[in-house]
Amino acid sequence: IIGSWIETGKEQAAMIAGRSADPEFLANIREIANQYHPELYADIIRAYHFGPNFLVELEMVLPETYQLRESHDIGMGLQHKIEDLDRVERAFVHIDYQERPYDEHDENSWPNEYYEKVRGSPRQKSAKCRPSVEGEKKLESSGAGSGLFDTLARRL
Repeated sequence: IIGSWIETGKEQAAMIAGRSADPEFLANIREIANQYHPELYADIIRAYHFGPNFLVELEMVLPETYQLRESHDIGMGLQHKIEDLDRVERAFVHIDYQERPYDEHDENSWPNEYYEKVRGSPRQKSAKCRPSVEGEKKLESSGAGSGLFDTLARRL
């Protein structure tokens, strides 16, 4: 009985701590996103447990010639389509006009010139900055190694 409780506790802790979705789930989300609109391209896809379901983040690319209204409507339509999936609690869709070699939501991956443009001052020398690596984006998109649970599990 105690062993069963421990296993159940581990499973529940993984979901509460934001464990990453499995690669098959992420691949399914990517396929849906890429098929949603002929000019829409999935750049980065993330999904984390949010209780028994998932919170999904999509970074999508549309040509820069699209008007804001068109981009917004395409993004909202995709958001609703992803949220209609049984295992998705909530989806967030970010539309960009180009793919970037770094993650805009991770300051540590920003090149110095982008950091200065956004923050208005040079990066502090004590800040940890790691160079952007193309393989890193692929790893991130696969869901491997992301999420609080995965970080904790690697430390145990």
